[in-house]
Amino acid sequence: MSALRVIARRAVLAVAVVTAVIAAAFIAAPLPEGLLDYRPMASVRMTDRRGTLLRELKSRDDGRAIPLLAEEISLHVRDAFIAAEDKGFYSHWGLSLSAMVRAAYQNLKAGKVVAGGSTITQQLARNVVKRERTVLGKMSEAMWALRLEAHLSKQEILTQYLNRVPFGNNTFGLEAASQLYFGRRAQHLSLGQAAVMASIPRGPSAYNPYRAPAKLEARRQWVLSRMQALSLVSAEAVEEARAAPLDLEAFRTAFRAPHFVEFVAAHLSQWGLEEATVVETSLDLTLQSEVETHVREELNRLEERRVSSAAAIVIDNLNGEVLAYQGSGDFFDEARAGQNDGLQMKRQPGSALKPFMYALAFSKGYTPASVLADVETQFGAPKGSYAPKNYDRRAHGPVRIREALANSYNVPAVRVADALGVDATLRMFREAGLDSLREQASHYGLGLVLGNGEVSLWELSRAYSGLSRGGVVRPLSAVLRAWKADGTELMVRAEHGEQRFADARAVALVTHILSDNGARARAFGLDNALRLPFETAAKTGTSKGYSDNWTVGYTRERTVAVWAGNFDGTPMVQVSGITGAGPIFKRVMTRAMRGLSLQALVDETGLVRASICPLSGHLAGEHCPSAMDERFIAGTQPTQFCAQHDVLDDALPGTLAERCRALQARDGRIVDMGLDYYDWAQAEGLSSEPWLAALCLQAGTADNDTATAQILLPGQGDDFMVLSDLPLADQAIPLRIRASPKLGVLEVWVDGVKWKELPPPYTGRIPVSLGEHTVVLRKAGVAVALSAVKYRVRREARF
Repeated sequence: MSALRVIARRAVLAVAVVTAVIAAAFIAAPLPEGLLDYRPMASVRMTDRRGTLLRELKSRDDGRAIPLLAEEISLHVRDAFIAAEDKGFYSHWGLSLSAMVRAAYQNLKAGKVVAGGSTITQQLARNVVKRERTVLGKMSEAMWALRLEAHLSKQEILTQYLNRVPFGNNTFGLEAASQLYFGRRAQHLSLGQAAVMASIPRGPSAYNPYRAPAKLEARRQWVLSRMQALSLVSAEAVEEARAAPLDLEAFRTAFRAPHFVEFVAAHLSQWGLEEATVVETSLDLTLQSEVETHVREELNRLEERRVSSAAAIVIDNLNGEVLAYQGSGDFFDEARAGQNDGLQMKRQPGSALKPFMYALAFSKGYTPASVLADVETQFGAPKGSYAPKNYDRRAHGPVRIREALANSYNVPAVRVADALGVDATLRMFREAGLDSLREQASHYGLGLVLGNGEVSLWELSRAYSGLSRGGVVRPLSAVLRAWKADGTELMVRAEHGEQRFADARAVALVTHILSDNGARARAFGLDNALRLPFETAAKTGTSKGYSDNWTVGYTRERTVAVWAGNFDGTPMVQVSGITGAGPIFKRVMTRAMRGLSLQALVDETGLVRASICPLSGHLAGEHCPSAMDERFIAGTQPTQFCAQHDVLDDALPGTLAERCRALQARDGRIVDMGLDYYDWAQAEGLSSEPWLAALCLQAGTADNDTATAQILLPGQGDDFMVLSDLPLADQAIPLRIRASPKLGVLEVWVDGVKWKELPPPYTGRIPVSLGEHTVVLRKAGVAVALSAVKYRVRREARF
């Protein structure tokens, strides 16, 4: 029997020795890497550029936390927590046997768990290493407490504990709780406030400052008495603390600039800020608040026009920093889908893309004085012809590019895009930062320049900010600085580098046109939303379905972009960019420029000026009724004088001379607008015989109207496509002829066979048939052709 006892004792001793060795090895082993990192438990605090809190983002479902440094723990705070939680903190090795025995006795007496007996170190161990609420779990907690004590100083343990302990209301850590309950940093807490903080962790729900203030006050009084009993504070200090007001803050959760905060939070990883716990953004909260007010007030005004939402952004052009970011009328308006972000959604921008196309045109030899035909025109397209219309549904005849861009005429813009090529135009748009235009050029066609592709307001504002820099686009910046929990500053990763997308001289011309209030007066009037008390280049845009309108503009200092419309695509009622987004733009830009020193908007380096005829775009001649000053890239200015206002030649033959003098007597002058404008002049009622001016200005011309007869449609070399799903009768080729009514009935021959005799106004439709065809125009009974064109008809391509 004695032998068995010896064996048993030795076995127990062996187990104890092995257990002790294992325990010692466990305690001595280095702490696991990342065990005490704050990032997994720290929240992310976002502030504006001046440090004002925008929002504190939870890093986990159960709350938020703000780490503080060891040197930020005041004596009041340290002593309050020592008195409340662990009076022997500085004397034990992680465990307090007396506390554990006392807790066991209290629990046994109460018949339930009423005390834990855990030291601050044990509570920290419980926070960093999750355990089961069992006896084994309690033993594991004790072992981890010993291990933490072996590797950390008391100051490090206390700091880790205060940064992790729960304080209720989804708040973890002393710093977050101090700011929530008292609106101040933890290092500035008074003695009485420190006692409140030390009271809450014993039961965050039971001692909730907002729900159980009386119970919390009793606990606070106990903590203060305990501090005095332990000689941590004097009796006088305790009395002062009891008498002083707590200044408890009303419960609130900061959530300012919500669309902006959501946008930044979603991009932290992309910008290399995964470990950030404090993010200082570029936002100017004062400006942001006023932008929100402007948007809300203008939407109230537009409600009867069926406009439900708007978005706006303000950019500092010097560095690309985002100063204001409003994604909708009201983030919290569920009925109007307020949480949709109008700055990031992709919609059709309408005419807002035209400035970039014209910048490309100016670098290719076009000038603001180049005259374009704003007349009804059929452009070739992959699936038939394309006939754009102006916003006002009118044709304006000969217009200079300055007028075409300033008044946002569609037909001239498509004409230039057709000449430049859709591929080149699309390439320019992408280089300007319009990254959402990802399809091939054939997908968009010529409608690209009228905004049939979808872009975001964010992209568009970035591109216009590039115009303010003379054609250099750079990433927009939403974050200025960011820090990790340990105070280390993080590097913000840029999206992409700076890039030139247009010639600075070409952009200067575009900027001058977009700031020319007189040039846009024909479409918008002199007193319009784009007229501000300082130089501003601005452009509007309206989508095809009238569900979106845009106004974007810039000074040297700021870029402002505004969208107004409906998230669900509902069309607005009689609202354009100038009446919808325009007033918001005007108010936001005016506010954004307040207090700034204004620089000259247009850099005229490399530009020259010349006096031109407003009608022809050539150098003003002595007979031109007026002249205007125009800017050109050096070397592209006109060298020829205007020939459209010459005097009537005395050598005209008899009958023609009489007709020309009658024309001059009626109009006051004779202007030859050219062949392209004859139909337009007739339709506008400017002349019943617009071709007569050309004859009048040519000395010695015979009195013969046949010289101006021409087939307009089909055009020379036109390519028509027969669609398989439409009846052939509905696909006849339109025929239009420009000729003087004095010619009488004209004969139209198709492929050598007389097809029809046409009286004025010489229009019809030629039956469609596959193959190549020739149309000849003849005067009745005369074999000589007045005009002839060739065209082709083919089947619809199948893909």
